[in-house]
Amino acid sequence: MEDINWSIFIFIVSFLVHTDAGSKCFDCTRLPFPRDCDHVTQCGDHEVCYTKQIVSHSGHVFYNTGCLDRVRCINWVHKKRHVISDSLLISDDESNDIITCLQCCHGDYCNTHGCNSEPHKPYPSARGPLCFNCQKGTALPGDCETVVVCGQDEHCSIEDIVGIGGDKLYKTGCKKCDRGNYMIPVGKRSATSCSGCCQTEFCNNNCNSVTLMIPSKPTTAITSTTSYKTTQSQILPFPAPTMYSKDQQCKIVGYRYLNFYDKCFKPYSDRKLSWQQSRDKCIEDGGDLVIFHDKPEEFYFETWLLNLTSVTSRYWVGASDLGHEGTWLWVDNTTVDTKLYFHPGEPNDAGYPEGFHENCAAATYFADQAHRILLNDDNCSLPSYFICEIGFTRECPDKSYLYSAAVGMCFKIYTTMWTWQQAQDKCHSEHAALVEPNTIAKIKFFDKFLRTLAIVKAKYWVGGKQSQNDPSVFTWQTTKQTIGQGLWHVGEPSSDTEHCASLHYYNRPDLDRLYLLNDLHCTDHNAFICQYLW
Repeated sequence: MEDINWSIFIFIVSFLVHTDAGSKCFDCTRLPFPRDCDHVTQCGDHEVCYTKQIVSHSGHVFYNTGCLDRVRCINWVHKKRHVISDSLLISDDESNDIITCLQCCHGDYCNTHGCNSEPHKPYPSARGPLCFNCQKGTALPGDCETVVVCGQDEHCSIEDIVGIGGDKLYKTGCKKCDRGNYMIPVGKRSATSCSGCCQTEFCNNNCNSVTLMIPSKPTTAITSTTSYKTTQSQILPFPAPTMYSKDQQCKIVGYRYLNFYDKCFKPYSDRKLSWQQSRDKCIEDGGDLVIFHDKPEEFYFETWLLNLTSVTSRYWVGASDLGHEGTWLWVDNTTVDTKLYFHPGEPNDAGYPEGFHENCAAATYFADQAHRILLNDDNCSLPSYFICEIGFTRECPDKSYLYSAAVGMCFKIYTTMWTWQQAQDKCHSEHAALVEPNTIAKIKFFDKFLRTLAIVKAKYWVGGKQSQNDPSVFTWQTTKQTIGQGLWHVGEPSSDTEHCASLHYYNRPDLDRLYLLNDLHCTDHNAFICQYLW
């Protein structure tokens, strides 16, 4: 038998004899190295861990990791055997990237260095332990799916905390612990406490299966009879407003954060629109045309714009005298100090003798004013570049929700896998409802937002449902508005038996590779997004 055939035989046998419960595997996409993955998942009993090396259309090398059906691994080995080239170029069915390596392995966390990639530095000689890390807490220690490399003087830790809703939660992460402290053997921990450190990697995901180091001598230990039932429940640890910096929140919607201005900005230099069209685009993004209320703001804005753009560019800003000729107002209805912000002699409505008014303000470069950018009135229908801003104006009454000015709402993302009605009931219990992204701008926001997360699900329940009076119509359940067809994937909604709406990501070349609406069976179990009801 040839060597390659013997290798295939051993490979297949090893897969067939491993029929126990599925492994815990690292699960990430398009990373520069597999060892950089910080998310783990529980595979099914028919799955194993895998590492896939891919080459994009641009020639960049990436790695995907996760769970894969055993049979697909076996079939892939056969597929590899029959490719007439040692270089192995196989197209990925999901992404159209080129697969240059796919390697499967057995055992928890085994796919950190597949496809001949470099492994982590050795533990404990060269680094600290890999530990679960959910600082906001989870319902059970085993619900945490995010990992981190701790310092060499740290151990994996678990800590009892109380959530803002009064619930007992488990905070996991890294902590400096004194090895000289007393040890509680397995099964002898306190029946009510799960706080302390443990000595191995990945050990802080189960109170009953680790030996804890605690900071002081324990009282008389008792055997715990508590039975823990494993669930898939988890609240993503980011939703509190402080968890994402303002800079990160701006980047999520494609804007830039200006610290001195404390707002998100975006100069649209790739298109020219009329003043009203420009403002409509800004509002669609969740903001408005840029304004400023004092000279320092205008000065910083001017300096930023000079450094950012061509001096010959002109940008619409949020000032006009439309409907109140001669009285210039910002788009927030405050008065514009024309002497402070406009070029000397402006605004002068110079176009009026030619048959049109100049009712809209544009930031314009003037060489005769020490090469400064000042405001000038111009014909509102003239196509020009424009600048949008999005402010941070509100905080959520429930601090576990995240406010975004881009969509004008407070929201929270759950990765709990529940039915549509269970998800809606959970939202209602928090003075919220399943989110209703009723414009394409809101759909695009959540598409960008969800795809930035370390933990990503393909489907999220939203607040749309089939109308009982007209099965051809889906409506938002809170506002009772009809859901527009432009918010759905092509060909959706498509079933007489799928009555509930979800944000659904299809990673297929023949479909839109973004989150759009899809109809699903209401009894399916999916993640979901709640929107706080003000």
